[in-house]
Amino acid sequence: MNESPSYYAIIPAGVRYDKQIPQGAKLLYGEITALSNKNGYCWASDGYFSDVYKVSKVTIQNWLKALENGMYISRQVNYKHDSKEIDKRYIRILGTPTQENLGTHTQKNFRENNTSTNKNIRASSTLESDFEKLWKLYPKKIGKKPALAAYKRAMSRKKNPATNRQIQDGIVAYRQLINSKGTEKRFVKDGSTFFNQEAWNDY
Repeated sequence: MNESPSYYAIIPAGVRYDKQIPQGAKLLYGEITALSNKNGYCWASDGYFSDVYKVSKVTIQNWLKALENGMYISRQVNYKHDSKEIDKRYIRILGTPTQENLGTHTQKNFRENNTSTNKNIRASSTLESDFEKLWKLYPKKIGKKPALAAYKRAMSRKKNPATNRQIQDGIVAYRQLINSKGTEKRFVKDGSTFFNQEAWNDY
């Protein structure tokens, strides 16, 4: 592991106060920003993080997954040629902090970072508020947390993002279908399944 962490680690308010990710994942996020100082990404292994925080690799994987579900990081894995063996893994910070303010810790950069973070918090708050309205409509409220993560991914992607009206229409149509057929509740899709499958497109 040739990466040397920066003196600074950045944990924006959006990450610090997110109740849906573990406290350890928030520290891990800060470690990733420190390791991303040079290239804008880090490729530290689970073993490296495990040694730093004295936890199992499974715990590190869970923390990374939580950060990924929250859309705070992205992961890219490159495999060796004609092999399933991992060559390198790249972890990138999504949103703020940017590559520029990972390297230059001036007052201006922190001010810009805070402004962007506040915008992200407001956007996230709006998404969660809109999701709550859709969740109230859904007939089988199981798996709320993964459903919210799937909703945020669908709404935030750059290509063909979903819309609240589209999802609402899909939920209403699905409710009408199961009501007309008298579908037993045990056969109704869990909320997490419906959102992860983007099943609103099917009805």
